[in-house]
Amino acid sequence: QLTPNTLAGGAIGEEYNQLISAVGGTPPYNLVLAGTLPDGVFFDNFQGVISGIPTTQGTSVFDVQVFDSSVCFASKTYYISVSCPEMSLTPAELPSAQTTIPYSIVLTASGGQEPYTFGVVGGVLPFGLSLDPVTGEISGVPFISGSYAFTIAAFDQTNCAAVQEYTIVVSCSPLEILPETLPPGAVNNNYSVTLSVSGGIPSYLFYVESGQLPDGLVLNTFDGTISGVPT
Repeated sequence: QLTPNTLAGGAIGEEYNQLISAVGGTPPYNLVLAGTLPDGVFFDNFQGVISGIPTTQGTSVFDVQVFDSSVCFASKTYYISVSCPEMSLTPAELPSAQTTIPYSIVLTASGGQEPYTFGVVGGVLPFGLSLDPVTGEISGVPFISGSYAFTIAAFDQTNCAAVQEYTIVVSCSPLEILPETLPPGAVNNNYSVTLSVSGGIPSYLFYVESGQLPDGLVLNTFDGTISGVPT
């Protein structure tokens, strides 16, 4: 007989070592492997040791036969499943952003085999931001407010991946209307003053939010000019 009945699984990049032994019959034994082992793993037919460092994900199925000195034999089918190593992305959450203000955050992958390649595998980044596939940096200048959900994966050299869901909330950057006070006007005299805006993204639209302008004056929605002849 051959022992054990099953073999332990392995992980890419991690040392693998399993012993297959023969019991019964008449020693010495001769072990023979038929089939394919995981990439990076080898079989010592004298010691009965399967060892190495797996390099590829997947399941390998193979047979091991044992012959004793009387040429009696036994056979057993084994399989070794090789999985990806545990990988992760940090930080777990991303800071919020503001429109018109430059944004930058670098994602860091761990586990697996460097170097990594980063990609957006679900959702969309805020408009104006992009992901560098080599450095993992999310950067740019967002220009539309909102809540943006997306998923980023970091792939290692064996195509194993760390996957993380993120959300970036983009709020409007502060706007300020200038000047803070307006010059006085005079009845039946032409009046004109142009408002300007600090912050935000041009172009701007102007509206009277509350109250009312003096009779005879109007606000230009597109250029912010208050003009006319007060009555």
